[in-house]
Amino acid sequence: MNKLAGSAIFAIIVAGAYAWLGVSMNIFNSPLMAVLGYYPVFCVGGAWVLYEIYSKREPVESGRFSLHPKPVVLTLLLSVIALFVVIGRLFFIRPGMIDPEAISEGMTATGINRTLYLTIGLVVAIINPFFEERLWRYGVFQFLRRHLADWPAIIVSSLLFAGYHPLVVAQYFPTAWLTFAFFLVFIGGLFFAWLYMKTGKLIYPIALHGFVNVAMLITGSFYTPS
Repeated sequence: MNKLAGSAIFAIIVAGAYAWLGVSMNIFNSPLMAVLGYYPVFCVGGAWVLYEIYSKREPVESGRFSLHPKPVVLTLLLSVIALFVVIGRLFFIRPGMIDPEAISEGMTATGINRTLYLTIGLVVAIINPFFEERLWRYGVFQFLRRHLADWPAIIVSSLLFAGYHPLVVAQYFPTAWLTFAFFLVFIGGLFFAWLYMKTGKLIYPIALHGFVNVAMLITGSFYTPS
């Protein structure tokens, strides 16, 4: 297929993922519906289309930087940085900035109580990176690298990765916090894409992504009403 057709399919996959998550979470109030469609259709199927058809011949290169530590060391270093970012966000939370009643009502609307938040949240925090990294790094980032230089591809893929996150939590938090969530996820996307580019292995951004998810789950539980 030509470049125009490839770009059209790319746009359909990304827009489709956004639409599915937004509708299932904010109209049908169904996290289960969101996951059952998002993981197999977009994270597996969409990533396969983007990589196998359009990016398979484009290897992950080391980039223009001279930093070449061992992948495990690099992953651990980024994990420490990410932990400071996650914990640091707590210092911006002040009394009254998050309405516990609004969060509680939002959780109730989607059938999630306190116990399920911690139980399902932990499972999703561990499983989610395996699927999302396949779509946003293996598929989207690699596709963009065929058309853009390394850093523009990192930035654009991170913006697309961050963009849908406010959609899935829109009913829980005010606008200011949705903007903050977008910024945090964008920073995380930069870490994940850069780590993938430097190592050439998806397992390392998966590990970092999982670490960040668990850290977010734990710190977020401090503000989740019983």
